Amino acid sequence: MVETDSANNGSGETPTVALSVDGRIAEDKICIECGYNLRGLLPGRMCPECGAPISASLRGHELQHASLPWLRKVTFGFELLRWGIITLIFPFVAALLGRNLLATSTGLPPWAVSLCALVPILMLVNCIGLVVVGLACATRVEPRLSRREGWSARRLTRLLIATLIVATTLFEGLKLALPMGEVLDRLVVWFPVLQRALVLLTAVVFMWFVVGLLRRTAEEKVIRSAEETRAALLIGIAVLAIAWLLDLLARILPPGTALADRIREATDTADSLRTYMVGIFLAGLLVVICQLASLLARTVALAEVQARRPDVDASRI
Repeated sequence: MVETDSANNGSGETPTVALSVDGRIAEDKICIECGYNLRGLLPGRMCPECGAPISASLRGHELQHASLPWLRKVTFGFELLRWGIITLIFPFVAALLGRNLLATSTGLPPWAVSLCALVPILMLVNCIGLVVVGLACATRVEPRLSRREGWSARRLTRLLIATLIVATTLFEGLKLALPMGEVLDRLVVWFPVLQRALVLLTAVVFMWFVVGLLRRTAEEKVIRSAEETRAALLIGIAVLAIAWLLDLLARILPPGTALADRIREATDTADSLRTYMVGIFLAGLLVVICQLASLLARTVALAEVQARRPDVDASRI
């Protein structure tokens, strides 16, 4: 076995790859465009599956060396996420204004009353749509990992989002289809608990995915900031989890006992605290997403420059 420096990545670093005696790749290297295993091929040739230069796949695991089409899609996803979270404030403002209008005005026509109720709902649906589409784009599988990815944070995030959407749709459908009775009453009581648990779990897994992306940059400041933000967000998630657990216990324990009364009192306090923690969590998540969106935009610009001019030193851009 020998090592070659033929895959110079233009960033001042020269990664090495094990070659056989006849100069072919002697270890598992995955094509960044299609995921094809490049073992046994010559470093200077093209991928037989997709035609991408093999030398591009022999670079490091940093984001700037990832597939450019994948980078563009992920960047677009995080941009949608950023705007989806930012615009979440508008439905609540519209609902507050509509409530004040209905409380202070008399003799409003029916269409105005319906409009006050409908506008916040439509705005909220639009925000949720931006977030869902953004998450779908941001968690697209990277081609080089498509054939060997296990249960990663990216895959778990997509599975949890799909589960949450399906469960919520089924719940709303059952509320419309089932008559009022014991089954529907139990669904109304227990589904919000399940929904909160899924949202918390999705938030934790998605944060791990985001921090994993941030770690794939050469900027130490970004990595350090991501670790600090993750620690702060985990504290917020822990508080939300405690509030969820108290809510669960309050629903399980029979009323009238001293323990149940104490837990219900703590639940009332936790509900107030949870409102603030949700706001803090969304603000922190927005900071991380904005940071990652900016980083990805710079990375895409750098990758596009290197695609046009492979001889450019990335450290000087």
